[in-house]
Amino acid sequence: MYILLVFLWVLLNINVWTLWLMLCRSGFFFESRSRRKKEVRARNAGAAIIVAVLSAGMATAISWSYTAAFELLACGVVITEIVFAVSEAAAGHFSQSVKKRLGAMRISGIPAVAIALFLMIFGFVNVLHVSETDYSFRSSKLHRSYTVVFLADVHYQTAQPLSILQDSVSRINALSPDIIVLGGDITDEFSTDGELQECYEELGKLHASCGVYYIYGNHDRKKSARPLIPHYTQDELKHAIASRGIRVLEDKSVGIGDDLLLTGREDYSWPDKADAKTLLADTNPSRYRIVLSHQPKGAADISAQGADLMLSGHTHGGGLFPLQFTYPLFGSLTQGRYTFGNMTEITSVGLSSWGAPCKTAAKCEYLVIRLSPE
Repeated sequence: MYILLVFLWVLLNINVWTLWLMLCRSGFFFESRSRRKKEVRARNAGAAIIVAVLSAGMATAISWSYTAAFELLACGVVITEIVFAVSEAAAGHFSQSVKKRLGAMRISGIPAVAIALFLMIFGFVNVLHVSETDYSFRSSKLHRSYTVVFLADVHYQTAQPLSILQDSVSRINALSPDIIVLGGDITDEFSTDGELQECYEELGKLHASCGVYYIYGNHDRKKSARPLIPHYTQDELKHAIASRGIRVLEDKSVGIGDDLLLTGREDYSWPDKADAKTLLADTNPSRYRIVLSHQPKGAADISAQGADLMLSGHTHGGGLFPLQFTYPLFGSLTQGRYTFGNMTEITSVGLSSWGAPCKTAAKCEYLVIRLSPE
């Protein structure tokens, strides 16, 4: 699988530059060297822009149909170039046209492939390193201190081997947390039934004095993306979670002690989810209220209902460079800490990636939130 991804990554980037050269084709026929140099510089500038937008996403198996369509387009460009070369050969200009064409392709292709390879290698290495990200909050509503761990977007085994999950579980248990939250998309439409059991067998080793809780993401309950490979059913997913002593919160709240309240929200994409007002209608405002929502949406509405803290995942911090810069353009939260009135919202970039073993826009992480009385 990894070899295939590497091959597609390089091949697709070369095809991008072939297409770019085709668009700038007129530059091949300028007789002035200075003008040809300007064309090459223009193509290199275009390469830097296009590689940032296209190279990271093309070979990640996020959309095989998109990849296939682009390959067909690139093949069409190559065929067109061959037709032009044959036509020029027939006109007696073969050697000159070939030198210009190949020279320009070499010069424009070098930065393209170099940047693509750098992003690919960085992404492959980055996804194998998990960081702990810490936050601390004080509140007069709290009577004691709590350590809350939030772990989301494992997408087992899209990108990381079992050893990465085992190491994360070991590190989390070493913190002796009071509460652990699995924030959705722990498995997904690519996970087999065997991987489901393997994943939750490991997550079942998590220990928290006040319990381990789970909320659904937008991928956990999707149908298999690979029909020929055994996939788990929703009943098998529920059993895998419950049999490990993990409690699912679907638009439900649970009290922790006499001063803290956890409210788990059904995934934002689910048609029967409760609205913010209904979700927190019967909760005690004197408690420190934490809302768990896989997708970082509706934060303003949650804040309006008096919640103190909202924890989310889903975005992967943009996942692939430079997608992280596009999220704010659509009003979406991307990663880190945000403030909505008196409520703090934290969007985790997740433990792993989705679609391929590559992550270039953010690190991999789990959150540790330390709460204490004011």
